[in-house]
Amino acid sequence: MIATELKLLSVTPNMQYKIIEFTPAVFGSDGLYGGAERYVASLAQGINQNESANCNATVVGFGARTSVSECKGVRTHTIGVDPGVLSSASGSAAELYELFAEADLIHIHQMFSRAGQLAALTSLQLNKPFVLTDHGGGDDLDVPCLDALRQAAAGVYVSQVSKSHCEELLKLQRTKIFIGPVDDKFFKNGNSFRGRAVLFTGRILPHKGVDRIICNLPSNLPLTIAGAMQDERFYNDLVKLAAGKKVNFILDPDDDTLITLYQTHNVYCIASTHHDRYGRRHKKPELMGITTMEALASGCAVLVAKTGALPEVIEGASPDFARVFASDDELNSLLGDIASGLWPHDNACHVSAATFAEKFRKRSLGTMMVDLYKSILSAGDA
Repeated sequence: MIATELKLLSVTPNMQYKIIEFTPAVFGSDGLYGGAERYVASLAQGINQNESANCNATVVGFGARTSVSECKGVRTHTIGVDPGVLSSASGSAAELYELFAEADLIHIHQMFSRAGQLAALTSLQLNKPFVLTDHGGGDDLDVPCLDALRQAAAGVYVSQVSKSHCEELLKLQRTKIFIGPVDDKFFKNGNSFRGRAVLFTGRILPHKGVDRIICNLPSNLPLTIAGAMQDERFYNDLVKLAAGKKVNFILDPDDDTLITLYQTHNVYCIASTHHDRYGRRHKKPELMGITTMEALASGCAVLVAKTGALPEVIEGASPDFARVFASDDELNSLLGDIASGLWPHDNACHVSAATFAEKFRKRSLGTMMVDLYKSILSAGDA
């Protein structure tokens, strides 16, 4: 067990705390366009939007080239590494050490990755308190630095499902569950009338279950699949499955395109699965489901698989705009209802969906996270 006493600061009303949101890969062209990476960027923006919080968040992560950029009030330090060692971040410890030395607290995302474990070791070396969040990256069955992770000040989980995966392994005394965030730009209802059409957005990977949607899609119901192609074999199989059906593929859409898609489709569908079409099992296919939150915020009705945390996202939502399916038969039936105009019931559901999603705003998450950070940094936690 690594032994250390983490430095805890006395909180004074006007003190500006420096927080680092660490992610193995930054969000954008130099890193990855994934949900976890967007989460970190949105969280930092939510923290910095609250001027009275006296906290300033900076994103630090690895990418294709070394750079410093600023977007929406958040500075991002990208440590350049060779793409072949992006997950291990070997040779970059010195630069990480220098950046972490300036922080009061480090929030480590994807802590089971090699980069996440390096961040934990660096935090301990600097005697800095750190917080952990799992987004599904890395292998929690192969954690050489587990003792270091167990010295985290807190675990912040993106869902109850995420917490259940981690709590037995990490054995942290302090844990929180915060669901979100969603960027404010998605909170637009757009068209008062939307044609009957289904949308999927996200990485085009086997565990996302897009093949299930295509296979159960009625011939008269349009489907748009928008996302990054990260498995060429799977993408080619989807194109073959879509032959003769009204399926449109949009690869690598930017955010403006995504907003337009959310606002012109009446249903968002995600069919993630633990067992993909190639017989592979995925332990953590959906720990949160940020695209489902974006769809709700944009006014889409949502249809989600009973997989991972997806049902958690719509817990408490009206069946007028949110449904869960547990099998392909149920998916087939619900897609048939959409094609027939039986569900969602009317355009009022779009307003209801966006209202339901208000709790996912990034500013709300930022405020809750700041409260946690300050409580950790206070002398009362010593």
